[in-house]
Amino acid sequence: MKETNSQYFAQLFFKLLQGQISPAESQLLMHWLEENPDVFPFLREKIYSGQLEKDFDFLKDLDKSKNWELLKKNSHKKLVIKSIRYWILPLAACLICVIGICYYFIPYEKPTINSVNDFHKRSNKLKVESLPALEGAELLLSSGQAVILSNESQVKGNEILGSSDLDTIAHLPQSNSIEYHTLFVKKAQFYKIQLQDGTLVWLNANSQLDFPSAFDQQHRTVKLKGEAYFEVAHQKNVPFYVLCTTGKIKVLGTKFSVKNRNANLESSLLSGSIQIENQLDQKLLSPNQKAILRNGKFQIVPADLEKDLAWKNNRFIFKNDKLRTIFQELGDWYNVEFSLADVHDFDISFSGEFSRKITLSQALSIIGFSTKLDFQQEQHIIHVQ
Repeated sequence: MKETNSQYFAQLFFKLLQGQISPAESQLLMHWLEENPDVFPFLREKIYSGQLEKDFDFLKDLDKSKNWELLKKNSHKKLVIKSIRYWILPLAACLICVIGICYYFIPYEKPTINSVNDFHKRSNKLKVESLPALEGAELLLSSGQAVILSNESQVKGNEILGSSDLDTIAHLPQSNSIEYHTLFVKKAQFYKIQLQDGTLVWLNANSQLDFPSAFDQQHRTVKLKGEAYFEVAHQKNVPFYVLCTTGKIKVLGTKFSVKNRNANLESSLLSGSIQIENQLDQKLLSPNQKAILRNGKFQIVPADLEKDLAWKNNRFIFKNDKLRTIFQELGDWYNVEFSLADVHDFDISFSGEFSRKITLSQALSIIGFSTKLDFQQEQHIIHVQ
């Protein structure tokens, strides 16, 4: 369980206790509990042992940073209890247990009615109901024809296929020369495509991929702006190139991610090997390594694949990231822009993890509670105060 993430769900527990939780929040809370099954053994043991209320009263006067370890230490005492097949317990007991756990979830200060009301006040200011991105894209063919793609259609090789029966609804134009088509994945969209050679490409929101109907026999080349994950089909004598704004990547068959936004370029390698280069530098990456372009040259660092590939796995993972970076990701995913009254707030850091399926208001509630920032919406502009 991530600490910042848990802080938010602790507040949802308090809203449940006060009878102020909304249906959407209740659903989000239940989903989080399903994703964190390690909570339930602790809940069961504490409730059946009858010790939770004593722990709760005792821990109120202790240093909050030690509460969780003390609770876990007590919970490790051997108890003579029958095997529990059903964890659904009486509501009153569950509520008592929840209060105790919240003392660990909120390390900043002891949870009080005032602090909970402060969180409600911050959340109630949010009038943002932007939904998460949907699968879709726009394909601009070399002929000039535009094709709107959705989750019910897919590009596979040189064909555009329909939904359930995968019927062919269009063909990519063929020619004797290499002609490129452009796949636009706008803000609040994501898309997956299979190229003619079998290579799979996942594109994040606000990204663009140029690709041909068919590759030649010497090399396979695509052009990327934005962020994508590649699983390149292996062809020993036909290298695969990804051309970016400030460099290019050469592969034979491998799995890797590329982030190419503005003049920034970075790539993380999951398996195989890649060569990343520009006019000043050239580096060879091994699995679990990441290349970052800095001052014209590539710096090789250990890759945090869980974080770097979180977007592909439908997660937001932030680890001491600046708000400037976080708001860029949220803006692309929810199709909004962020405006800060104090530009220095961009230097504030945040750590947390949550699903990309939640609404923007839910995401901002998590960030706002941790950073003490408020958010106001004016159409597609989010004002940060």
